[in-house]
Amino acid sequence: MTSCERQDDNANQPDRREAHAGEGPKAQIRWARHLTQLGFWILIAASLGLAALITKGPSFGPVNWIFGKAANRSMYGGAFVAATFAAVPFTLRFVRSTNALVWKMTVLVLVGAATQHAYMLAESRGWEAVPGFVHGTHAHREMMDIAQDQSLHDLIPRYMQMTRERRWLFPQSKPPGALLVYRGLALVAGSSIGAALATMVDSSRAAPGSSQDLRHRMDAVAIVLMPLFAFLTVVPLFFLARLLVGRPAAEATVLLYTFAPSVGIVWLYLDSALYPLLACAAAVALVAGLRFGRAALIMTGGAVISAGLFVTFSLLPIAGLLAVMPTLHALTILEPVGIRRRILLAVRNTGLFAIGLLLAHAIPLALGYPLAECFRHAMNFHETWWSGASHNWTIASPIQFAVWIGLPVSLAFLAEVACAVKTNSWRRSLPAAYAIACLILLAITALTSHARIETMRLWLFWVPFVCIAAASRVMVWEAALGRTLVQYIVLTQVTTAFLLKVGYAFY
Repeated sequence: MTSCERQDDNANQPDRREAHAGEGPKAQIRWARHLTQLGFWILIAASLGLAALITKGPSFGPVNWIFGKAANRSMYGGAFVAATFAAVPFTLRFVRSTNALVWKMTVLVLVGAATQHAYMLAESRGWEAVPGFVHGTHAHREMMDIAQDQSLHDLIPRYMQMTRERRWLFPQSKPPGALLVYRGLALVAGSSIGAALATMVDSSRAAPGSSQDLRHRMDAVAIVLMPLFAFLTVVPLFFLARLLVGRPAAEATVLLYTFAPSVGIVWLYLDSALYPLLACAAAVALVAGLRFGRAALIMTGGAVISAGLFVTFSLLPIAGLLAVMPTLHALTILEPVGIRRRILLAVRNTGLFAIGLLLAHAIPLALGYPLAECFRHAMNFHETWWSGASHNWTIASPIQFAVWIGLPVSLAFLAEVACAVKTNSWRRSLPAAYAIACLILLAITALTSHARIETMRLWLFWVPFVCIAAASRVMVWEAALGRTLVQYIVLTQVTTAFLLKVGYAFY
């Protein structure tokens, strides 16, 4: 077997892993599974017991001790960081075991959210750094203040007029959907959920309804819910990867994504908490529709990515990737279908995707959404916001992106593309064609975008899609080198993230 060959091409084959789950030494598998589960429950029980012990003091809320708010208890922030990263090896074993999928996804979401908090706490500034970050960052402060304090009546038709009249800065870089998302967070903060989360996160008391109380609530909602939503992405990502590259590679995909440096470090931004989730949800609906011939799912994929574009124009490259997927699927299906039939299939499915996208955008357009003006203004804003035009960002941005997702993942992705080209497998394999399409659209993103020094955040929506192709190649390497390569890659990712966060204090 050469380095570009596969033992089993999953591109157009059904997942057969479940059919063989009961084969082999059942007793050993059962005991290993029980021991893994027992280890997790012991870890959870110990964490809850420690929390109950620490929070007995009346001056401490039930969660804020974790972040080291009080000087005499700052060690517990370090304990949380240590416990989180100690759980990583257990997470790797658990996700690649035969345990129920719902438990695997739950563990990944919780451990992923914990890592975002752990990276922030690793700066040794304790809990005080967190609300300071939420409201100390210009974009956060402005968007949250607008969502909480200003009337957004007729926001959609009067969006550009409002940005001029009210001197909004960062909303100029977004469509109106972004402010509506923040308004949703503000509504949650003003509810009983926001009050409960504020009590959990911060034990200080402010007068109900005061600006300080509303600030505490908004902090709490962002700190608790946004990391959870960031890692809910693993659910649609797993099913998307399973459709494209099979279940073993799908398990590797979600692990590579969960522990990617940029995913762990960039937090409390919609770039992390929402954009990858929308992108993966749209992609899995589309690919499932193509695989099973469901027109409704294909249109759903178009509608979901359309909703994403109403929140951010950053998802345009993903919309482009999804737009070519029907053609790639039609060209790579293995059934003996003539070229005319393949062309008709590609046109039909592309049309369904476009209909879903246009129908979803028809609603804001009917309300007077100034799409062309918003897009033009957002592009101008991004082009002029950052200084440093003398740098060759077309080259620097991809290099940054490669570091921010982990060099082993980047190399595996490039190796997958190289093998797809070398073996001409892109002509008969959807995953191979998909990998090449990702690289081409990444190159277009580098040529046309203005991420400059912020690829870790502004290109974060690309991370799950690159991880799929990288995991497919890692599975080939593991077949030759043994089933430990994913563990080593994740270790490299975590170490890279830790060094970047502690050494450079990004985000």
